[in-house]
Amino acid sequence: MDAQTTHHMATVADWVQNADYKQAVKNLFFSGADPILIACALAHGHTVVSHEVHVEGLKRKVKIPTVCRALGVSCITTFQMLASENARFQL
Repeated sequence: MDAQTTHHMATVADWVQNADYKQAVKNLFFSGADPILIACALAHGHTVVSHEVHVEGLKRKVKIPTVCRALGVSCITTFQMLASENARFQL
């Protein structure tokens, strides 16, 4: 993890800590790699690719697209990424 990503971890952590989630839900989010992924994208202008989708008002899980949306980080689904890259799979 580079210095820019480390710097932006505080931005991600601050947003999640100040959001309306129970502490156990926040702790679960912080126990994985999701905050690092978002901080890296924020630091370097990358797009995050995730199977998760934003659900307005959902409070039982901190979802990657929700945090990305709040912080202005581009986030697309796996299928959107495959389509944009013109991926073709042949059997």
